Amino acid sequence: MDEKQILIRAEGIIKTFSTKGNRLKVLESISLSVLEGEFIAFVGPSGCGKTTFLRIIAEIEKPDDGKVVWPTDLGDKKNRLSFTFQHLALFPWRTVEKNIGFPLEGEVQISDIQAKVADAIKAFGLQDFEKFYPSQLSGGMRQRVALARALITEPKVLILDEPFGALDVNARLKLQDLILRTCGQRSISVVMVTHDLNEAVRLCDRVIVLSPRPAKIVTEIEIEQWSKNERLQVTPAKTAPYVEQLQRILRKADKQI
Repeated sequence: MDEKQILIRAEGIIKTFSTKGNRLKVLESISLSVLEGEFIAFVGPSGCGKTTFLRIIAEIEKPDDGKVVWPTDLGDKKNRLSFTFQHLALFPWRTVEKNIGFPLEGEVQISDIQAKVADAIKAFGLQDFEKFYPSQLSGGMRQRVALARALITEPKVLILDEPFGALDVNARLKLQDLILRTCGQRSISVVMVTHDLNEAVRLCDRVIVLSPRPAKIVTEIEIEQWSKNERLQVTPAKTAPYVEQLQRILRKADKQI
């Protein structure tokens, strides 16, 4: 098997926030690599810096020290990465189709945008909702729009910040399946934050456990190498041993502060 390409390498990331004379260190020398087609989840206590680390990878935040390195042969920087925010950040004044097509505006021909949006709407099960506005959609449908918009640029890496946290169980499972199929078929790497350990195990090849703030990597768990298609059929009985192991690690880390 060919060795997979490293798409992102984070080296010694440190981050401190300052407000009203107070300094709050949230990340302490975090280093890791993300491989092509790999799914990675970050888990850890609330407020430990998981989202901050995602924002640094996406170059929304700058680290105080350390760096994020991308290979030089990945083409246009704008198409390397897409970010789906916890609160989705859909434009309330834009329809479903206009939200999805937004990242392509000014970049490709209008006819190409329309074709790509039509394909995305079909792929994400949004037919008949093209002219709807976000306020007219359910939470699960809004999440589909956000994912379709994130993937329409055909990124190398998709970053998901608590992507399914506000959804009911049925909607959550459907979107998990959609992510597995879509990103698996396109060899898109996924880096996500979740508080749902079962979700982390079911979706990801590696689960990285962060300590309480300032976050350090406590350990990482390699999940059994199920294929993306096999993961669609993975039962709670198969994920349970990993979930129990992660629970023990998180409890131990929490007691050490």
